[in-house]
Order: sequence, then structure tokens, then C-alpha cells
Amino acid sequence: MKEIAMPFFRLIIWLLILTPFGFCQKQYLYIKEIQIHKLKQNGKHWDSFKGSPDVVCNIFTLQDGIWKKTFTSKGFNNTLKIDSEMDTQIEVSVNFQIKIEIVDLDLGDHDTIGKLDITMREEDFGNGLREISFDRIGKFIYFFSPYQTKKEKIFAEKVNEVANKKLEVYQKSVAKDIDSYKKTIVEQKKIILENKNRIDEYTKIIEHLTEKIQKLQKDKEDEAWDNFDEDLKEDLKDDDLLDENLKDDN
Repeated sequence: MKEIAMPFFRLIIWLLILTPFGFCQKQYLYIKEIQIHKLKQNGKHWDSFKGSPDVVCNIFTLQDGIWKKTFTSKGFNNTLKIDSEMDTQIEVSVNFQIKIEIVDLDLGDHDTIGKLDITMREEDFGNGLREISFDRIGKFIYFFSPYQTKKEKIFAEKVNEVANKKLEVYQKSVAKDIDSYKKTIVEQKKIILENKNRIDEYTKIIEHLTEKIQKLQKDKEDEAWDNFDEDLKEDLKDDDLLDENLKDDN
């Protein structure tokens, strides 16, 4: 148990260090997936030869009333779907405003695939993914994490995975010990019950012997009184004979 418990508690301490607490924890914006409609709003293909767009995602944040570009993704060439997780490293909070801009990079002018302003609401910060669609964006999936970078997030997830495995081993060990204790308790109860039954049997034997002894004592006493009574009667007879002899002599 000690060999299991010590590493487990060290992992708990790691988790406490790595995991932000309560409502004071910071939240960072992550982009999970982007899906783009096959055609532009006008029904044309994004590029010549019916090619898919070369996609870049920009995130702007409102700072002192001015929109400033805070994040630009790498380019994703000739694709309608991006499923590469992106850590924007943008810290967000309730009422925080961002602008999402997704563009198709062309040699000339860049086509805007979709643009949307978002004001963060309190309910946005629950667990799970958020999905929205706008303009020619069929699906934009994002979420929030207390870890600023993917590296931090992956490290925390690994620590959490190891901790969960250790916890599982610890729980199994505790469950095994509990089962062993339960079996011991059952066995002890059985022994106690057997001893109680023996005590009850011995008590009955003692009570029976006590009754026999008391009866024997009473029988002996009765016999002694009977013998005494007989002896007394004999003595009285002898006294009567003596008196009669004395009378005859006179």
C-alpha cells in the first residue's frame, strides 16, 4: 500500500500545481476544426481549375477600441477542412471581444471566406466544444483551456493520464484490501458465533450439572434427615425400655 500511495500523492501534488483553481483560472482560446463550403457565395470555385482555397485564420482582439491582429495561423493549402488544433494563446474572459477572419490567399486580392465578431459570454466557458457557422464557414469549432500552449496542455494531459492510471491502481489495491477486510470480518463473526454457540452449550451443561448437584444435595439432606429421624426413634425406644426396666426394679 505504501509503495502505491507515495507516487500517487506526488502526482496529486503535480496536478494541484498544474491545474488553476476556481473561477480565477485563466482561459485561452483554441481552434479545433474549420470546415469550408465547397463554393463561394456566388457559386464559383475558390481557385482556378476548381481548386479548394488556401486558408489562413486570423484572430483580432479589441484593445482600447481598436481591433488588433493577435493571431495568424499557418497556411493550409488547397483544403476545405482544417482539423489541426491551434493554440491562439489569446487569453479570454467574459465580455471579451474577438473578431474571426478566415481568408483564401490568392496571388491578387485575398477572398474573405468568413468573418464574425464574438463577445464572450459566461456560458461559453463551460466544458466542451463550441460550434458556430458563418458566411462560407460551415463549421468553426473552438474551445477554451487553462493552458496557454499546446505543449503545456499535452503535458498536463499526460500527467493527468498517469495520475488516473495510478489512481485506478490505488483504487483497485484499496478495493482488494477492503475485500480482504470484509472476508476477515465475516470469518471473525463466524468464529464469534461458533464461540457463542459453544458458550450457550456450556452454559446449558453447567445449568444441568448445577441442577443435578442441587438435587443430589437435597437428596442427601433428605436422606440424612430420614436417618436422623430413624436414629432418634430408636433412641426414644431405648429410653422407653430403660424406663420400663427401672419401674420393674422398683
